Amino acid sequence: MKQIIFTKRAEKFLEKLDKSDKNLSYEMALELKVLRVDPLNSKVKKIVRSDSLYRVRVGKYRIIYRFDSELIHILNIAKREDVYDFLKN
Repeated sequence: MKQIIFTKRAEKFLEKLDKSDKNLSYEMALELKVLRVDPLNSKVKKIVRSDSLYRVRVGKYRIIYRFDSELIHILNIAKREDVYDFLKN
């Protein structure tokens, strides 16, 4: 299994989510466990125009990440309409 590393942005989102929506927090935790085992499972989509970024959908939220042989880097977690904003910088 791979280790997961979160950006501050993603970590902050999960902290807020844990306080506000326990069901969604549980779904996110399950999806992150699946990613640790298989970062290219059937729910994962490659982000267009990127060689190394992937996304997975959890309800109306998206988890954006990249991975290598040992680590999964969670770059952003947000609603669909906001999740890609960090790529514009």
